[in-house]
Amino acid sequence: MYTIKVTNPNGGALHEQYYTLQVQAPLSVPLLNVSCHQDGGADILCRTDTGDDPWFSIMVNGHLLLENSTSSRTVEGTTEVTVPVTLPRPWDVTCSVRNHVSNNQTRKTQVTCPVPLSDPDLEVSCLHNGHLQISCSVKNGSDPIFSLSVNKNLLKENEKGRVNVSSPTQGPWDIQCAVKNILGEKSQSKTKEACPVPPSEPVLKVSCHNGSLQISCSVDSGTSPYFNLSVNEEIFTKNVTEGQKMINVTSPTSPGPWHVHCSVRNSLGEKTSSKTYETCPGSSCMTCLQKSVIGGVVAVIVTTSPFLIASFYIRRNTRKDQ
Repeated sequence: MYTIKVTNPNGGALHEQYYTLQVQAPLSVPLLNVSCHQDGGADILCRTDTGDDPWFSIMVNGHLLLENSTSSRTVEGTTEVTVPVTLPRPWDVTCSVRNHVSNNQTRKTQVTCPVPLSDPDLEVSCLHNGHLQISCSVKNGSDPIFSLSVNKNLLKENEKGRVNVSSPTQGPWDIQCAVKNILGEKSQSKTKEACPVPPSEPVLKVSCHNGSLQISCSVDSGTSPYFNLSVNEEIFTKNVTEGQKMINVTSPTSPGPWHVHCSVRNSLGEKTSSKTYETCPGSSCMTCLQKSVIGGVVAVIVTTSPFLIASFYIRRNTRKDQ
């Protein structure tokens, strides 16, 4: 405490003032630290190790989060302040400390924290060959690592970034996608019963039975196939669906040849098969037999006629001589 007195030449008091002198130690350069949270946020800590009566200011991306604050706390002989930050990253952070005898600051640029994972987006779609296309991704999350399994068989493991796979097996499928980073792990599951399968090549079979033409058209694979069957361009069936993947028709036997056409289709495509039969498969050729009999008779007549004629004239001449 200092007292200043002003007196006149006679020693009389004219003015008296009391002053308190405060001595401050200069502040050290502040320490700036960013602590990341599990939710993706962060705390900014600004600390000075030496110096008296600091005033703190913290600026992030041009926004003052703290200005000339004296609301600090003392920890083991140091003075510090902490503020939360939720602004979009990356961050440009500046911490300033000052008192009456010093002014210092520390700056950090491109500061970022890991982003927690969002829920995985698991998408499944069917390919034209009946297989399954699987895609797993996340909208948010730093450095995601994916693992993907189908029916408990691991197809992808420790894949970085979005993952896409095709399952070579037929359904049903139990699909699970797991995603992790340094902040945690999330998963998503789906079940897909089956995908439509395109029709295979039609198999045509033709036979004759009791004077009728028996026609069978079938496919080994194909979801909900529709059959169209024609003989010599005459349609016998149109858009017929069969659960057994086979259709059987009977048509009256007409003289050959027969041009048999079968087409099978579903939502994924169409396949056709055609065959031409000159004679009825699996039966004797009656027309050929008839032709053979007639030909034989004609041959007999042709070969025996000269002998018959010669015999006739010989007999007639013998009678005249008698």
